[in-house]
Order: sequence, then C-alpha cells, then structure tokens
Amino acid sequence: MHAAHYSSLLPDIFRHKTTKVRVPQPTVILIDFHGTISERRWEDKVIYPYVKQAVDGYLQNNWDNEIIQRCLPGLRNESFEQRFRNEFEDAPIIDEPIVGEEDRIGPRLLANQMAEFVVWQMNSKKETRETQIIERLVWQDGFQRRKILTPIYDDVMPCVREWHDKHKCAIYVISSLEISTLRLLFKNTTSGNLDQYLIDYVGTKSGDKLNSEVYVKLYDRVKPSLGAKSNSPATNTTTANLPSGQPSSSSSPTSPPSTGPKDINHTHSSKDKSLSLRSKSTAVKSPRAGSYVGSSFE
Repeated sequence: MHAAHYSSLLPDIFRHKTTKVRVPQPTVILIDFHGTISERRWEDKVIYPYVKQAVDGYLQNNWDNEIIQRCLPGLRNESFEQRFRNEFEDAPIIDEPIVGEEDRIGPRLLANQMAEFVVWQMNSKKETRETQIIERLVWQDGFQRRKILTPIYDDVMPCVREWHDKHKCAIYVISSLEISTLRLLFKNTTSGNLDQYLIDYVGTKSGDKLNSEVYVKLYDRVKPSLGAKSNSPATNTTTANLPSGQPSSSSSPTSPPSTGPKDINHTHSSKDKSLSLRSKSTAVKSPRAGSYVGSSFE
C-alpha cells in the first residue's frame, strides 16, 4: 500500500500534527519514575545482570563487612535446605568451616560459594531476605562507582533542565521506592546528574497510589512550593504543543490532585521512547514538539 494512502487512513491522534494552545504555567511539576522517565522493569536489563556478574568480586573484596557476615548463616542454612530437603541437585552448598581446615575452607572459598548460591537463587526466583540484602549491597556499590547507570529517556534531562532553569518550576519525584535509593538512582543516570534539578522526593511507601490519602499528603508536602516562583505569577500562561484533536486543560495548577491514575496517560512510542506525558493538570512546553508535561502518577 502506498505510504501516502496508508497515512490517510490513520486517525488524527496518530499523525504528527500539533496545535498550539495557552495553558496555565505551573509552579510545581510531579514526575513518576518507572514508565515515565525510564522504561518499566529496566532493572531486569541493568541491575540484575550486573549483580550476577559482580557479586563474587564484591564479596571477595568486602568479606569482613558486618552485614555480609550476618547474612552468611542464613544463606548457608538455605543452601542446605534447597539442596537436601527440597532436593535441588544443582543448588550450590555454602560450606561450614571445620576446626583445623580453615586453610581449605577460607574466606575466599566461602565468598565464592555464597556468590554462586546467590546467583542460583536469583536464577531460580527463590531469593530470601538475605539474598536481597546482598543484591542491594552489590548494586548500590555499582552505582556509587558508576559501574552501572540508571537508563532514562533521551529527552528527560533537557525537559527537566528547562523546567528548572527557564520556567523556575519546583520539581518533585513521586515513587514507591525508598528516598535514599531514588537519590542514588537519579544522581547516576545515563544523561548525568538529574538529582541536582529536583526539590525533593515524595515516597508512597506508607500508602498505595490508588489511595486518595496519599494524594492529600502529597499536596501538603508540595504546598510550600506552590506559587513560590518569583518571576512568574501563578496566572502566567505558556504555550504548549498538543497533538491535533487533543483537548486542552484548564485545571488550576494549585489545586490538589482529586483523582488517581485514571487521569493520567503515559505515552511512549515503540520507535522513540521519548518523554510524552498527558495530564489533566497544568502543562509546560517540552523541548520536543508535540509533547507536554504536567503532573504524573503511576
């Protein structure tokens, strides 16, 4: 089929047409993590392969770490449990040193055995609490030494930088991850240090994102930043490019979120994983024509 004829069959929403509209300029922008600035389940492609490859070296170099030593008895018991009681013949065993045989079963061998068992647990989807602790130690070390980086979409950094520098927006991240983890991930991304442009991180660990109380608390958290812009009053407007046929938004930027994720659509094309968030709240122009960004919740 001729390309021009095929294009004529597509609905307007899929065509690369934009319409300029005037929308209120926000003072606060909320962005989510997974599925918004990075693809969902990116850990499966980045963190887990790194842990499997680096865990042995990490344990060898940090064997005297108190946390590792506290995990050793539990992992040893679990290795025997899986090998003998559950009869997994491929489960590695973590030996117990025998008096007089320390040279044969020393720290290096034990570290290697622990690493093999941790990898076996990961591959078998049988991680225990001790396994997860070891995994966390390894990938945190990887991020701190910039051996691994958080993969973010190419247009995330330019957008966030523009919101921060040009529009003077207060930018918050909302996520169910621990705040200390978020800081580590955002400081070490494939596009540089994203953390420097953020005001704060809002964790939802104490509540589900479908719970309205989370958003009441969220509003209280970001309320000090609302209307805080010195060079742009809340009534200022900015031009945003909207896909042809899409309704514009007229919601107030200072009103708390009244509904949950039903109001939000995350759109990333299969060919170009660029940042393109749709919200019923306020919007500012993205450096990339055809996309605009407002509040975002998973």
